[in-house]
Amino acid sequence: VEEAGGDFTDLSGRRDAGITSVLASNGRVHAAAMALLAPGTG
Repeated sequence: VEEAGGDFTDLSGRRDAGITSVLASNGRVHAAAMALLAPGTG
C-alpha cells in the first residue's frame, strides 16, 4: 500500500507490522477516514 503512495496505520495513527486493526487508504483520504472512524485522532 505504502509503495503505491497509500497509507497504512492503526486507528491511532501508528505504523506497526503487528497491528490487527488497520486503516489502509490511497493516502489522500487517510486523515479524513481516521476522523470518521476514530474521532479525536485525525
